[in-house]
Amino acid sequence: MEVIDPIPFELDVDDLLETLGKRRIREKDVVPLIDECIELIEPKAVYKFVQVTKVNNSEIQVDNGYSIKSIILGDSVENDQTIVPHVVTIGSQLETYTSKESKINILKAFVMEQIADYVLDKARLYISSLAKEKLGNDINNFSPGTGTGRLFNINQQEVLFKIIDPNTIGVRLTPTYLMLPKKSISGVFAATPNDYVTCEYCPRKCEHRRKEYSGEYIGHQCEQDTY
Repeated sequence: MEVIDPIPFELDVDDLLETLGKRRIREKDVVPLIDECIELIEPKAVYKFVQVTKVNNSEIQVDNGYSIKSIILGDSVENDQTIVPHVVTIGSQLETYTSKESKINILKAFVMEQIADYVLDKARLYISSLAKEKLGNDINNFSPGTGTGRLFNINQQEVLFKIIDPNTIGVRLTPTYLMLPKKSISGVFAATPNDYVTCEYCPRKCEHRRKEYSGEYIGHQCEQDTY
């Protein structure tokens, strides 16, 4: 198991402004808050390279004895393949501050939330780059609970937490499988023959959409119930 605390991070202000500009957030509302946010951000991650020992339809058995259940992951990986369960967080300090600020200045709190999301995504990309060094360039990220949740149910968070123990970076799981701090993301990196973007199978309206909705997922396990 690998722990990175902190994740090396250098903010690209121009990229941040461009990203938030696409979300219709004005530069003058962002710039004054950047330094304040950076002081409160604690990017860190835990991940592990594990071997797939058997794929049985939607059940993926790994070499430490655990089984991950996911329709999309079962369709995408093979026996003896290495996959990378991971959890990434930016800690709780900014979240706590933003929660207090929302009662005073809603706009400021909203912009700080967007900056937090940006940094969290960049932290995940850093861990993805480490996975690529071992797995190759064509990797995808499969996350429990994304989209409608049918392809990878959020209850599989419990299995991921047993495999990699995110308590080591201060992330815990609620009884409803949500992560705390909230600015945390989990998933499984895997090299797959086909590109996978959750948005393609998610009908929800979302300003962060990366791919057009193409309808219900059609694959080897499409006829099976979700776990």
